[in-house]
Amino acid sequence: MIVFSSAPCASVTSYDSPAAKTAQPVVRPSILNSTCAGGLGTLGDGADELTRQEFADLLEFRTLLHRFLRWREQEARAVGLTPVQHQLLVTIKGHPGALPPTIGEIAESLVLRHHSTVELIDRAEDAGLVERWPDPEDGRIVRIRLTPLGEGKLNALALLHLTEIRLRSLVTPYLAELIQAAPPLRT
Repeated sequence: MIVFSSAPCASVTSYDSPAAKTAQPVVRPSILNSTCAGGLGTLGDGADELTRQEFADLLEFRTLLHRFLRWREQEARAVGLTPVQHQLLVTIKGHPGALPPTIGEIAESLVLRHHSTVELIDRAEDAGLVERWPDPEDGRIVRIRLTPLGEGKLNALALLHLTEIRLRSLVTPYLAELIQAAPPLRT
């Protein structure tokens, strides 16, 4: 298990796996923290190389993440949704603000191109999950809202959503650091 310290440019790596119970935590500058001297550093200079245990931790994290995503897909299919339809419904329901999201806002959230988002919404509308709704102040703007069927399918996945919320609280600090270091996503 990797644990990052609260120090601005350091991380502490500790291990919870049975094989690594005797391993001492490793303190190193955060590789991703751009405010640290050297930022991302140069690969191969020794400072940025991972230990075998850190690769094992990386594998464990990625395996757990893939298993969680597969479980999420299976749960969505169990209530009659495709995984992307489920994500669409979560995007609409979780949209901040008083009004439902526009197609552009949904595309941005899902990291999709506009035309791909339109196709996704068309299929969800055909399935009775969402409906287009004219903006009350600007009739040129189309908003997307859930239908009662879409709400019901989303509510049927409440346990899944609670699990995601708990997972988010665990990984958000690490993801925030990754997002700062990563180039913008291209759609």
